[in-house]
Amino acid sequence: SRDGNDVSRARTIVEVGLPESGVPACRPCHNADAGIEPWLEAQHAGYLAKQLKDFKSGIRGNDKAMADIARRLSDDDIEKTSGFLASTPRPPGKH
Repeated sequence: SRDGNDVSRARTIVEVGLPESGVPACRPCHNADAGIEPWLEAQHAGYLAKQLKDFKSGIRGNDKAMADIARRLSDDDIEKTSGFLASTPRPPGKH
């Protein structure tokens, strides 16, 4: 199904990245052990998508690495990944 493909692609972006596009995985930096906030799991999808789109457009310029990553993601991938992360439970104790 299309939904299954969307979830699969979003999970790939979060866990593996898109090496062919120069997109690293989200999880190695944004995880409970790395201590880099914000936690992405269980975050509002609309909030995540807006932040990524603001990085992509240059509206948000406080993090060059994230801006470079966001520019390599399609708007569709931003939406899919934001929805996937929103539906993912937050790690215990990270509320």
